[in-house]
Order: sequence, then C-alpha cells, then structure tokens
Amino acid sequence: MLKGLNEQVSSMFFNIFDSAFSIALVYFLLPKFGLDGLLFVMFASKLLNTYLSIDKIARTTDFYIKYFDWIVKPFICIFASVIFSKLIVNVLSSGYKYTPIILIQYVLFSILLYIIFIMLFGSISKKDLHLLKGLFKK
Repeated sequence: MLKGLNEQVSSMFFNIFDSAFSIALVYFLLPKFGLDGLLFVMFASKLLNTYLSIDKIARTTDFYIKYFDWIVKPFICIFASVIFSKLIVNVLSSGYKYTPIILIQYVLFSILLYIIFIMLFGSISKKDLHLLKGLFKK
C-alpha cells in the first residue's frame, strides 16, 4: 500500500528497521528461550512492521484508525473466547487427553464465542454483517 502512495522510501526504511530489530531480538532471545524466543521474534517483528506501515498510511492519507474499536476490543474478545473455550472443552472432555476431536471442539468454541463477544462489545455492526454476508453469496 505504501508503494502505491509513493512512499517506497518509508516502506524500505520500515523493512530495514524491522530486520535490524529482528536480528537484535534473535541474538538476545534465541539462546535463552530457543524456539519460543524465535516465535516471539517473528510475532513482534510482524506487529512492528504492521504498526509502522498503518501509522504511515494514516498520516499520509485522511484515514482515521479507531485503535480501541479495531484493535483493543477484538483482542479482548479473542482472549476471552480462548479462555472460556478452554474451560468449556475441559469440562466436556472431562479429563481425556487432547485428541483431534477435542482440538476441533476447542477451535469451534473459540470461533463461536469470539463472534458472540465481538457482537456484545459492539465491535461489529449490522452493516458489517451485511457486508460479510455479501462476500459469501456467490
């Protein structure tokens, strides 16, 4: 998107900064945390690059970002849906080891609860649902 807005230099700078950030984190976290550290570096790197790019797009255009509605509320809904799904699946599985069926239940409960929570928090409107429904009509 930044390249389409004639912001190639910013895009290049963000990628260089992101790479340097990743290298530094790998250097410090990989020896101590191993694969968990590497996964964290990958996640943090993508978040940093996404934030820098979206912020630049917002400053370059008249685009307004509703951080609380578009980021904080959905994150809370995701967190709550995963926690409650874990509790529900633990009760339903009553001590069984994790099997593919239990994993599928966990994912389905998480999705269902996420949709419920996102509606309760008011992060999705009827207009959004109508647009989503339109995507699946074909």
